[in-house]
Amino acid sequence: MKKELIIIMYRLNTISKIEDIKYDQQDVALFCRDYNLDERRSQFNILEWAMNNSDYNFKSISPIFKNLKFSNDEIYNYLSLLYQFMKDNDIQNLEEN
Repeated sequence: MKKELIIIMYRLNTISKIEDIKYDQQDVALFCRDYNLDERRSQFNILEWAMNNSDYNFKSISPIFKNLKFSNDEIYNYLSLLYQFMKDNDIQNLEEN
């Protein structure tokens, strides 16, 4: 669990506002290029877990997130965006080309 969340949340270290994150069809191709099917399924599973555990302290998964400027609610919103994007595009089931 922890490894997948670290990978997913790492982007939060590079953005200034969660509201600026937009996913499109190009991102579908990038996900399929950058992560194999098993990795995407694992990421989707951890996002599904996160959707059911909104009170979890997401910053606690790694020291690299200890001083993250986003609140736990904002992190949850980010995870929700990614979860919905993956679900809507069925990224966790797309075969590699």
